[in-house]
Amino acid sequence: MNIEEFRKMKDLKIVGLSQYKTAISLNVSSYQIKRFWNMSEEEFLDSLNDNKDELSRYDDFILDIVKLTPTIPDSNVYYKIREKFPDFSVSEKTFRKYMKILRAKTGYDRFKKISTRIRETPKPGEEAQVDFGQYKILDMYGKRRLLFFIVIVLRYSQLKYVYFSTEDFNTKKAITAHKNAFRFFGGIPEILLYDQDKVFAVSENYGNLVLVDEFQEFLMDYGLSIAMCSGYHPEGKGTVENYVKIVKENFLMGRVYTGIDSLNSACLEWLDNTENNHYIASCGKTPHELFMDEATLLRKIPLPIHDSDKIEYLKVTKNHIRYKYSKYEMPLGYEGTYVHIESDGINLIVKDKDNGKLICTHKLATSKNERVLLTPREESEGDAEFIVKNYFKDNDNALKFLDAIRIGRERYYKKACVKLRMFTKIYSKEQLEEAFEYAVTNDDLTWTGLIVHLITKYGDLLAKKAMGRNYFYYQRLIKGGEVNGSK
Repeated sequence: MNIEEFRKMKDLKIVGLSQYKTAISLNVSSYQIKRFWNMSEEEFLDSLNDNKDELSRYDDFILDIVKLTPTIPDSNVYYKIREKFPDFSVSEKTFRKYMKILRAKTGYDRFKKISTRIRETPKPGEEAQVDFGQYKILDMYGKRRLLFFIVIVLRYSQLKYVYFSTEDFNTKKAITAHKNAFRFFGGIPEILLYDQDKVFAVSENYGNLVLVDEFQEFLMDYGLSIAMCSGYHPEGKGTVENYVKIVKENFLMGRVYTGIDSLNSACLEWLDNTENNHYIASCGKTPHELFMDEATLLRKIPLPIHDSDKIEYLKVTKNHIRYKYSKYEMPLGYEGTYVHIESDGINLIVKDKDNGKLICTHKLATSKNERVLLTPREESEGDAEFIVKNYFKDNDNALKFLDAIRIGRERYYKKACVKLRMFTKIYSKEQLEEAFEYAVTNDDLTWTGLIVHLITKYGDLLAKKAMGRNYFYYQRLIKGGEVNGSK
């Protein structure tokens, strides 16, 4: 509701119209009439300014999005804000009005036909077009395989890069392909043009390119903008769509598949010797010749290339950390602590926050809400002493027991820590703390005494799981009378 509608509402209120009839007369919602019905004009103007002040707090976040994707619908921006800021309470209608003013003020007007028609004289270094394809090919054993590929074409010179994969493209794989293309071109164009459905559809593959933070961070690191046109749009990005067809017919057709690495290597040779070296009748030059004019106008790849994620500290909740929508298992003993994480784009590296010591390494998840587990080897090779001491750091009896083992049987100390770490997976923390208390109270700070107490106190079932074949050795000690109670 604007100020003119507010004044009309007040006039209709004076003549005795109900709120319901006033809403119909002004063609506004009953909610707005009810909200402003008893306000003075001064209070109404203050409420409008409050909305503007609240929305202006999000200007930087909004502009970061529209700089990357100028044609993004305002509703998409609205839901991104709601997802990022749960306390955001402005209505979508109010937000749309604000976006219209902000776009006009900053020059990011959302033209419906932006970048959807071929420019008669494309500028060198301005645009690259991106499209995906798939093809069924026979391998060396006569089996038909499905291949996926991405084609990236510089619009001015028509220099092409192609990257093949045996798996459908997700966000991480698409980023890898883009980085390879920039290395192939020796620089970066200003704009990337995609199919709208593949960029904005919510899916595990193409759609997540923009919707996930990882790809947005990549675009910001490289200073890129993206634009969209509808799928199979010959006026928008017919250049790259035509080359997807050429890759299928001129390179893949009749070829025998002998492995993804040899295919990508053969494709580079085909691009250099054939496809990027053919004569373009409309230009009178080859793509290589045109690229000589374009190469100097491509932006340089930023150094260092941001292949690694920013260094972060994450809190270990229960037995895992949460990183970019997925859970990564942590060794026992780190619950409630903070760990230092790094990523090289392939692995997630977890280190101790204080001393920088490596704790574990995980392969990065390839989808949302994935749970990535430690391998048995990673679990067994952990720092057992650190984990056990950290696990029982608030229990003086446990620390006294460990110190007694270290001083009296130093040779077996590390092995005892490894076994105790295993026990933490079978016995509860309360059960083990009770056993340590029993050992200290009875002045029996020996490994044998602790195990015998666990067997006699908590039964054979847990003992067999915790001790394996060694369980029978301790049973013989108990039956033979060589120990008594905890002796």
